[in-house]
Amino acid sequence: MSAGIKSFGSAVFCSDGKKVTGGGGNAVVTAPTTQFTSLTQSVPTSFNTGWQVSFGLGGDKAFVGGESVEYNIYAICATVS
Repeated sequence: MSAGIKSFGSAVFCSDGKKVTGGGGNAVVTAPTTQFTSLTQSVPTSFNTGWQVSFGLGGDKAFVGGESVEYNIYAICATVS
């Protein structure tokens, strides 16, 4: 992670022909020390084709740089008419 960043995000997408019906994620800073992050955003992507999340340290704290972050993002997708 780069110094000064207050949050980061990513997304996962449904396979062709499916729409997202829900989703979420979690993240943990694993180095240099273990600390949990806050989920700051958890919403469908444009056109409901995936799920996007953002994470931060909370309390307006910024990453100091050099942290390793492990995160999971999931999307619940279904064929809808």
